[in-house]
Amino acid sequence: MTGVGGIKSCTPHAPFSCNSESEIEWYNPGPGIWLTVAQSSTQHQCPPPYRTTTAAYTCEYRSSDPLYSYRTRVVGSIFYGETQSADVSGQVLQARCL
Repeated sequence: MTGVGGIKSCTPHAPFSCNSESEIEWYNPGPGIWLTVAQSSTQHQCPPPYRTTTAAYTCEYRSSDPLYSYRTRVVGSIFYGETQSADVSGQVLQARCL
């Protein structure tokens, strides 16, 4: 399983500095929380051009397992004189894999 993401562009101009990273998260239904199961290294270069980070997670498929929920999450910070941070989560993928 691979999660890919990054910062595509910055407006009105390129920032002084920025960083981003991608994560793969698994939903733990017991406590009802998302847990990070894989994380990319941090990308410290600013766009343009579009730069991505990749998180990879290997799991063992067993048809007897219930469906589990996974999603990607991209976290970014941009510095223009003050730091602005945000994160974006992707769509949830249902898989029999843990």
